[in-house]
Amino acid sequence: MEGKGKVEEPQSIPVVSSTKPQSVRCVECREEDCKLVLCIPCGHRVMCAACASKRSTCSVCLQEIKQTMNTFL
Repeated sequence: MEGKGKVEEPQSIPVVSSTKPQSVRCVECREEDCKLVLCIPCGHRVMCAACASKRSTCSVCLQEIKQTMNTFL
């Protein structure tokens, strides 16, 4: 019979499990595992609160930082 062949079992997709989240690093002071703040209005989240308070512009896009907000991820 044509059209009838062996059906192959689908290959399983490996599950990658990581118990340790990827480290977070401030682009200014390079401190690891720090709490980054959200720069408003641009939305970049690349600096810790201490560094963001010393800058008037975002390190990524150079847009004026009007406000910062703590984020919880």
